[in-house]
Amino acid sequence: MTDTISQVFDLPRQLDDRVRVSRPVRAVFHVASREEVNRWLLGKSGEAMTDQDLVLKYVVEVRDLSHDDEPCLSVEDLASDERAAAMLAAIFLRNIEG
Repeated sequence: MTDTISQVFDLPRQLDDRVRVSRPVRAVFHVASREEVNRWLLGKSGEAMTDQDLVLKYVVEVRDLSHDDEPCLSVEDLASDERAAAMLAAIFLRNIEG
């Protein structure tokens, strides 16, 4: 059994104050059970975690497929972009194990 899963999809990103683009990416996520993720999302303090927190915990890498060399994108930068983080979180949550 592998400890990561890979998904290909279009990811919206904010490039600057006025420019938003959507590029094909391959995101690699740590594998986790739904129960594990639910426990983590609620947190020990009872304070819910955010999409950004989820991205920083479960995203291994994101590669930009619109370039021949498929450069790695900064997970920290993607987590700071609310829309990109929401998309990454949604893709991850859709694919977690039952």
